[in-house]
Amino acid sequence: MYAELFQNAPIGMYRKSLDGHFLAVNNAMASMFGYDSPEAFVQAMHTTPDHYYLDEDERADIMERLKETHQIENIETQAICSDNNIIWIRETIQLIQTDEAAEPIIIGYVEDTSFTKSTEWALAEVQEKYRDIVDNSVEGIFQATLDHRIIMANISMAQMLGYENPEVMLAQSCNMQTDIFYDPTDKLRLDIALEKNTIVTNFEARVRRQDGSIIWASVNARAIRDGSGKVILHEGSMFDITDKKLTEDKVHQSLENFRTLLLDTARSLAKTVEIRDMYTSGHQENVAELAGAIACMMGYNDDAIEGIRLAGLLHDIGKTSIPAEFLCKQGSLDVFEMGLIREHPVTGYEILQNIPFPWPIASMILQHHERLDGSGYPKGLQADDILPEARILAVADVIEAMSSHRPYRPSLGLVNALHEIETNAGRLYDADAVRAALKIFEGVDESTSFEDVLKLLPKSFE
Repeated sequence: MYAELFQNAPIGMYRKSLDGHFLAVNNAMASMFGYDSPEAFVQAMHTTPDHYYLDEDERADIMERLKETHQIENIETQAICSDNNIIWIRETIQLIQTDEAAEPIIIGYVEDTSFTKSTEWALAEVQEKYRDIVDNSVEGIFQATLDHRIIMANISMAQMLGYENPEVMLAQSCNMQTDIFYDPTDKLRLDIALEKNTIVTNFEARVRRQDGSIIWASVNARAIRDGSGKVILHEGSMFDITDKKLTEDKVHQSLENFRTLLLDTARSLAKTVEIRDMYTSGHQENVAELAGAIACMMGYNDDAIEGIRLAGLLHDIGKTSIPAEFLCKQGSLDVFEMGLIREHPVTGYEILQNIPFPWPIASMILQHHERLDGSGYPKGLQADDILPEARILAVADVIEAMSSHRPYRPSLGLVNALHEIETNAGRLYDADAVRAALKIFEGVDESTSFEDVLKLLPKSFE
């Protein structure tokens, strides 16, 4: 039974004499060193004891230690196989006295650890390369615990924040929330985002340098989780974007200045129409506010709403080319006069087409009298050929015009104006824009004027 257990043990086992000659080895030992059988292994080692040790001096040292201690555990050394390949082994050796009259024998247990060793070397090499990457990275790299304590920072991180090296930084500023982030709530927002999404990119926040000055930084970070999915660390990179933010601020200020100039110019242009046509005074501003409110009700974003309001403010600019006596004429216009007035969208387009608005203002104005069924002017466009913004202007224009006095007729009233757009929704006017307008004017009656409702709308151009 002992012989069977010895031969079939899953690790290498051997017995040898005190002078190092092998008496027996098992199958695992022979296979480990590339021999066909235990007997072949013993025969190969017959002339030179422990021939498999790569370092013969190490063999002698092991034997001396064994005689002193009678047991040595987990020796790691290199050994030579039958084909001269080198492997790593872990060996435990015991010196046993089997009989008081007999000479002691050596019992050994051997494991092939070459794979483990190669893995350790590979891991060590990867770690060394990782350290080189971290140390030489132009971005600041850090690791922090969940209670905001920084446990690792590279040279770039330290220098970006004004410290001589990472050691000085960690000694003076080891808490990311209170020492690094200028606004502690920014760090909390980052932590919440990491808990939810694991990875966060381009997180912008202000950070504090050693001298107290503030810079802008962009952070890319990820949450490190354990086997159960629990976040245990945060690590990431940080780089200085102060110059970028300053440039953005300058661009933003320039855009604000441009916007102010643009709106002032639009008001001035709109006034040229009102000065020549006293009966439509305020019409363009009223249309602008109502069109903006309709667009808001339809879910347009702030930028699009601003463009629609600006188009409303200028939508009748083309009337500057129409003789004032036609605009203020009492009674109906003849065919020639009506044809001339119907040219005002084209004239407005020609006046504005070369101005670099960030919205298609000129095209909105060109199309604000078009109708879905093609009955509008100046081009008789239909349905999807008409800009959505122009369809909104059309609804606002009709409501305001019908609700106001004109030289050729008195006001038709707000109720009639709403009846007009509701009756022709989907045929002449955009159905969504009509629904939004009816929502705005919900609950009006014969006593309600357009101006009453307009007072409730936000004044975007003030």
